[in-house]
Amino acid sequence: EVDILNYLASLHLTKAAIPKVLFWGTISNGNLLIQSTEKKLTSYRTHRLTNLHIDFLVEIFHKTAKKQKFKESKCLQELEERVRVLRGRVSNDWFNILKRSIEIIVNNIGNERIPLGLCHGDFTPWNILNSKERLFIIDWEFAKQEFVPFYDVLHFEIHTNLVLKSNKESPKMFLHFGKKFMNFVTKYAYLTNSNISFLNIFTLFYLCDYCSFYLDITEKYWGYQNIEKDREFATRQKLLEYMILSLSKSKQPFW
Repeated sequence: EVDILNYLASLHLTKAAIPKVLFWGTISNGNLLIQSTEKKLTSYRTHRLTNLHIDFLVEIFHKTAKKQKFKESKCLQELEERVRVLRGRVSNDWFNILKRSIEIIVNNIGNERIPLGLCHGDFTPWNILNSKERLFIIDWEFAKQEFVPFYDVLHFEIHTNLVLKSNKESPKMFLHFGKKFMNFVTKYAYLTNSNISFLNIFTLFYLCDYCSFYLDITEKYWGYQNIEKDREFATRQKLLEYMILSLSKSKQPFW
């Protein structure tokens, strides 16, 4: 997180504020990070994307993105490795879904030159403070460099809906995006020079990456080995299955 914050500071961002590293070091055999804050009594959070969110995401992506052949990218290689080491640690159903997702991703955009740039990794309402016409973005520990476009936009929309809506909603309801959201996506695609026709594949990548990451990290660091039975993850499994089925039949889940 310290490295990312220092890197972001070097970009001289103008569309939103980020924490500054005030202190980073070892104290009493522990690591301590002190960051600045712009939180005020008037600060608030919104559960809806705005042009402020999109303008900020466009800025960081535009300033960091470079085109690469996707099958040679670090983000795909890391995803493939994470799924590989999950074999035997998660159910066969989960492993096969993740493996099939990667196959579809590689078959569709493996040979494409994709702009890959920095993303926040956990771009959600609870990590974003609004104050008048300015955003303050916190919690950069999951930030990733050389990552797929649309990731933060999709995470904000899908993850927020999963948290706020009933788990009884059908996968189609979570993935059938409304006109306003698609307007934001179109704006983001145009300003980042990203191909909106690949949005379905990037969504599949997002779901596969998110699920494999938490399946892996939850067991390693939190000792909870049954996360795949959690209701939220059961819903995410349905989302992945729906995406795979839709893409296999050449359907467009979004529009």
